[in-house]
Amino acid sequence: MNDFSNNFCCYLSGALDSGYFCCKELVDWADRKILQCEVPKIWLVNLSLVKCTGCFYSLEEEGDSDLRASLNKECLNGCSDEGYEGFLFLKYLEGRVDEAGVLSSYGEKTTFDDVAWSDLLPEMKRQGPLAENFLKFMRRDDLYEVAPEIFNA
Repeated sequence: MNDFSNNFCCYLSGALDSGYFCCKELVDWADRKILQCEVPKIWLVNLSLVKCTGCFYSLEEEGDSDLRASLNKECLNGCSDEGYEGFLFLKYLEGRVDEAGVLSSYGEKTTFDDVAWSDLLPEMKRQGPLAENFLKFMRRDDLYEVAPEIFNA
């Protein structure tokens, strides 16, 4: 089982790029983690300072923000949007977006403007369980105790 400790910021970036999180939930989560830290990493501070303009938050709203830059810096494997398709798939399964919305989001994020649902679906199905497991890991009550290296500078 992947505990996501080594690539936490990469998966978080993928979730943020997909617009998966409710903005208030995200900021509250970051605030709680900061209170547990001796010296929080800059990405966590940047996440805590996100300005909520709508219900759901996407890194796309920020463009090349400090948050995006600080998350990218933490991605050890160089992949800054790990699980992106999986988070889109979870949004689809939860009824928060339809096929057209998924394809539109994917087209905006990538250079594949004319991707077909049947082409994207296998990758979304492959990444969906990873995204779901990341969310379970992220929402653990004891996450800081289990992996303080994610949050402390």
